[in-house]
Amino acid sequence: MIRWLRRRPGSNDHLVVSWSGHALAYVLARRVSTQGYEVLRSGVERQLDHQGTGSQNAGLDALVRSLKALGLDGFDVSVMLRPEQYQLLRIRSPAVPADELRAAARYQIVKMLDSPVDDVTIDVMRVGDGRPRGVGHLAGHLFVVAAKRTVIASMLSLSKAMRWTVAVIDIQETAQRNLQTALALREGRGFSGRANAALVLLDSFHAVLTICADGELFYARRFDLPKDFLASAWEVNEDDSADRFLLEVQRSLDLWDRMWVSLPLDRIWLYAGPRSEDLASWLTQQLGQTVRAMDLSEEFAGFKCETAADEALCLPLLGLMLRTEGRAS
Repeated sequence: MIRWLRRRPGSNDHLVVSWSGHALAYVLARRVSTQGYEVLRSGVERQLDHQGTGSQNAGLDALVRSLKALGLDGFDVSVMLRPEQYQLLRIRSPAVPADELRAAARYQIVKMLDSPVDDVTIDVMRVGDGRPRGVGHLAGHLFVVAAKRTVIASMLSLSKAMRWTVAVIDIQETAQRNLQTALALREGRGFSGRANAALVLLDSFHAVLTICADGELFYARRFDLPKDFLASAWEVNEDDSADRFLLEVQRSLDLWDRMWVSLPLDRIWLYAGPRSEDLASWLTQQLGQTVRAMDLSEEFAGFKCETAADEALCLPLLGLMLRTEGRAS
């Protein structure tokens, strides 16, 4: 929920992007109602490796040409950083005025960072809704987002070449929060005093779990998937990867139950590409907890991608379109 750059008023067309490694994912959609969008275009453009061409910018130039050919230049853009591009840390909230929180948080996270503190840009948001109802008053904690300055600089360089105005830079966990909140609201469970979770399998190797209540993010965790998990026959217990995956999920849910007893978990939404329904059914049986495949067709009509891999990169971007100001920050 990084606010280095602010949202400007714009048209009903929204472009959201992420760019990590050699893959740029995008979704262009148009608002058609107060709660829904029509997806006009979505996909992934992959930047070719131009080593040996004599120009360090050859790959970027080719990417820009591809994006312009798709008619994606000149938009107000929301950017989502992917999990590998930042750290999401949790600290006890420093006892300082609000305008000094970032500076105080920067001091606290020095030893927690993967890179020198001077090389990162940070933002902070409070855990949950700020009410002291967790064990040990965990609501008095902050999430700290720490992203390397080089990541931000690269994104802004691409934005300049594309004549994009960057409206906001956000992160995967808060994008997921927005998606699961929309699903909860659709079912009349948005502000029920109960928590809900979203488990998104990003690819064959990584997953992001978020737990929210009343539209705010309370818990976030990333974990690695067992090798070939999505290709395994976990539904008939033919592979021990199922046990390893289940253990990771169960540990998180057990921790939630212990730390946030006043916010029982109502349900879990799951995204695992073509295997979402199967995995949701299997987890429901194993966990004794309602797990549903994440269906965003009502909120985002026409969303589709050419491949499952592309869809996994694009789906989290939909959450940026549901971003609203005034959340816990």
